[in-house]
Amino acid sequence: MKAAVLEIAGAGALEERLARTLRDLAAFGEKRAGSPAGAASAAYILARFRAAGIETGIETFRVPAFVLHGSSLRAGARPVVHDVLAYSGCGAVEGLLAHVGTGEPADYDGRDLAGRVVLVERNVTYHRSAQYREAVARGAFGLVYVSHAPDNLVQIGTIADPEGGLGRIPAVSVGERDGRELIAQARNGDTLASLRVDASVEPGTGQNVVGRLPGKGPALLIGAHHDTWHAGSTDNGTGVAVLIELAEQMARAPGRRPIAFVAYDGEELGLFGGYDFLRKHVIGTKEKFAAFLNLEIPGAGADDIRALAHTHALEGPLRSTALDELSPPTSRARIAGECRALPPPATLPGTTRPPILRTRWTSRSWRKPPRAGGAP
Repeated sequence: MKAAVLEIAGAGALEERLARTLRDLAAFGEKRAGSPAGAASAAYILARFRAAGIETGIETFRVPAFVLHGSSLRAGARPVVHDVLAYSGCGAVEGLLAHVGTGEPADYDGRDLAGRVVLVERNVTYHRSAQYREAVARGAFGLVYVSHAPDNLVQIGTIADPEGGLGRIPAVSVGERDGRELIAQARNGDTLASLRVDASVEPGTGQNVVGRLPGKGPALLIGAHHDTWHAGSTDNGTGVAVLIELAEQMARAPGRRPIAFVAYDGEELGLFGGYDFLRKHVIGTKEKFAAFLNLEIPGAGADDIRALAHTHALEGPLRSTALDELSPPTSRARIAGECRALPPPATLPGTTRPPILRTRWTSRSWRKPPRAGGAP
């Protein structure tokens, strides 16, 4: 049976509607999960769905929110503009700057960089969390991440596993132009960097917006995450704008199959909203879905799309590797410095991760239980 195709007439009008939605979302600013701007974003999507006649509600879940209280970065006597990577370790450290390329294991081989502040460059095929773990393993005191973006823009994101609390060493990101200057200074071998991060992990509430159109049989699930770093017009304002447009168009011409529209929260922190929806609807109520369309940065050009991963292919060693990437070991050692105390774990009940990740928050520990066979 040939599937019906939804055709949206009027390219100019469509472009204006999408642009208007993008402007509305950008006006909220940075929409981190658990923040007032994140709640405003959820309320906006809720209102748009309901205005289209879609039965819609909010589903909340708990997240360990990263809260920054202050930071500084100096190279020699010069202060450097930066942003703190989420779940960075906190404290005040000093060390000689050392450039380690993209921070892969081979970049450290034959070099003793214990006690250094390492400069690592962005690598689209080697995630910053892996760069961070390698720096920690090599004894670095701090990490400075060099962005690859135009106009000296600073790229940010999560650096460590949110459920493990703060990372082991401070980590910040700088723009590419500033990063090149730091790399040039590091070549001299005598530039002292001082880095300070004051942060904490505190309980927050994420909000998934779930809209439904009725029908018979398993639903088609269409989703996009609405939390962002910065204003997030590309990642993922474009996805939310398309999600709202599809919802409004499909509400005007409903088909026979039910449709679920989900604007997820907490994706940037660690896919928390998606896992919460999975836990509640697939694992909890055993709901069946015909297919899932995820709208992740649909405004990206072809050159921005590097790879696709299919979960059914994650078998054997590949599955183990993927789980290690998502849930790295959570042992923590602190560098001396004034940091705010972590909130009591008992304030963070429940979990938003699926059982396969074997993750839980308990009243006694945030740590993950051992994997099968006793391995941590």
